[in-house]
Amino acid sequence: MSKLSFSGSVSHFLGMMILNYILCIVTCGLYFPWATVAFHKWKASYTSLNGVPFRFTGSGTELFGKFIIWYLLSILTCGIYSIWAMVDYEKWVITNTEYGQ
Repeated sequence: MSKLSFSGSVSHFLGMMILNYILCIVTCGLYFPWATVAFHKWKASYTSLNGVPFRFTGSGTELFGKFIIWYLLSILTCGIYSIWAMVDYEKWVITNTEYGQ
């Protein structure tokens, strides 16, 4: 049977989140895609399946471009596109998560 495990610590998580929060405030939210990528990299680096680690390969620059498109399409459709944007975001996260690398 496969065993998924997570070994992250509260102190490391809290430090990363505080730093990301401060950088988002200082940049008026423009850092958010990079903060999101940092979170996914942290989560993947502490997650393993049968002892084999995961790795997140997405970039903040790529996510920033996607956020712009999703934001504009959501504005044009009075928020309706945001449902598709959430699904696209989850697809992007899964597509950029590797196992055993």
